[in-house]
Amino acid sequence: MTNKSEEKPSDRRAGKRKDRNQRVGTRVPELGYYLIVTDTKETEKNYFDGLRDSIPAELKDRLVIKVEKAKTTELVERALELANKEPQYRIPWIVFDRDQVKDFVDRIPDYVEEKLNLAEIVITLDNKVYSYNALNEFVIKRCDDKALRACVKIENVLLENYVGTGLIFSTPTGSTARNLSSGGSIVCPGIQSIQMNPIEPNRFLGALESSIIIPKEFTITIFSNTNDEVKVLADGEEVYTEKFDKICVSLSEKYLVKLVDKNTNFFERVSKKLI
Repeated sequence: MTNKSEEKPSDRRAGKRKDRNQRVGTRVPELGYYLIVTDTKETEKNYFDGLRDSIPAELKDRLVIKVEKAKTTELVERALELANKEPQYRIPWIVFDRDQVKDFVDRIPDYVEEKLNLAEIVITLDNKVYSYNALNEFVIKRCDDKALRACVKIENVLLENYVGTGLIFSTPTGSTARNLSSGGSIVCPGIQSIQMNPIEPNRFLGALESSIIIPKEFTITIFSNTNDEVKVLADGEEVYTEKFDKICVSLSEKYLVKLVDKNTNFFERVSKKLI
């Protein structure tokens, strides 16, 4: 590291000065900056202050969390003001009680609400039931990473006796995530459906090689043909590792709400992601 005494006068005259960050030795935190703007109720601010203070010591130097308050009616303006003043906080978060501000979208004329239905998986084993939700996808594979062998039915009609590495079940939201990288189709968010996409299917044993898109009203049911342990991942997180009697996958009635720019459409967003 060059100190001030090693800097040549000719360099300073030529404009070869270090920028401010170099001079004071600051560095960008590895995990980024987070700006959270809440309404004037102390409950929300205290919660996020507590969350920030509870971060493990080994992570505190790798990110910056700033919590600010504003009137509910001024949340958007305050978030934009702070983000413009300190540009390192590029994506501010706004937290408030949605039930108390029913006209919130009207306060942001350039955005509209888009409902994102969740996928639901229900696993049955020895009369015990385990249920999980996912925004993007579920992935089912064997724990030992050997070929998964399963009977797949749709509305009690046999679709196939699947043999392959695993199965992906994605929502329209997740169709552009792992599903797409595994050869699946892109599905418009307005089409309420579940897509089943095989991972490395064994076509010589009759497994379907392409994905299939199932309407919301239908349920996909899977029965094990080998009684082996499987692992189920929900949006990349392992949520279940055990044998199973039956697995049912469908589109849930539960959903999240996302604000999207009404001046762009789904295909423009997909195009930007793929280019």
